[in-house]
Amino acid sequence: MKFAILAMLISFNVFAGKFFDRTARTLFKEESYSFGDNWVRIGSDEKESIKILLRQIYKSSSGKKIIKKARRRANGYGKTLTDVISIGDSSLTDTTLIRKFSRRGPLKIIYETRGQIFINKDLTVKDALLDLAHELTHFAMRPAFNPYSENFGPVSFIRSTVEGKGGEIEAFLVECAVLKDLFPASSYWSSNCSKVGNSKKQGIIEYYKVGKFYEKFKNKFKDFPYLSPQKPLIISSVYGLPYPIAAFKEYKTIIKKVCQNNRKQLGLIQKNESPQFWQLKQKIESRCQNIYSLLHMPIH
Repeated sequence: MKFAILAMLISFNVFAGKFFDRTARTLFKEESYSFGDNWVRIGSDEKESIKILLRQIYKSSSGKKIIKKARRRANGYGKTLTDVISIGDSSLTDTTLIRKFSRRGPLKIIYETRGQIFINKDLTVKDALLDLAHELTHFAMRPAFNPYSENFGPVSFIRSTVEGKGGEIEAFLVECAVLKDLFPASSYWSSNCSKVGNSKKQGIIEYYKVGKFYEKFKNKFKDFPYLSPQKPLIISSVYGLPYPIAAFKEYKTIIKKVCQNNRKQLGLIQKNESPQFWQLKQKIESRCQNIYSLLHMPIH
């Protein structure tokens, strides 16, 4: 069967947070650069700069483990690890889901997932390698998910983003472990890593502090017992919001694109009178109508 009719793409991001005070109190010299230098300029080109960061992370026991896992996932995409790391305006892991289907069989769909890591071009070497350790955890550990699934809802998405495998808390713990391994103890104890230690439970407590957003979201987020009105320590650098709120905003973006793509799919196969087509049409219309109020719920 040929699946050359349409490939619909959805991208979703997982992102490094503004959590550390990473001001270097001491400059550490290695080779011809210091950890306070801009990371993009430490190599002869982009790839060499990325390799230098990876070599530094590899010196950490936790960093070595996550690099090995990330390399295996990159190889699964038919790429090398450096192929999936690029310079960007923000540090994040972008995952693209490609959906392919045939006009003759609208319910026979093939999904492909691809991931790419971006590291903020303006960071110092120290900040960049910590961000890279964080993003490698997302890339290597986070399971693929299908936003077209009927089970893809806001609660499951927020939970997986924040506290799931390869989610924000696990990425934060790896980042802290790398910080502790590679830099003086003062760097660790002056950062917010010391407030969490290596405890995932404590990480959950910190990540669900949403401050002023609590009153607006407490009824929507009843499934999250740790949701707290306390001032958040952890803010998404992409959205500038506490992580549960940022994840909810990301969910809205994804599900809106899902409905747009599904309606495009119906338009391409509208002449199909098979029971499969009408089954698909009913499913899409029902789902997209049900989330209409959710999509129009303001964040601020």
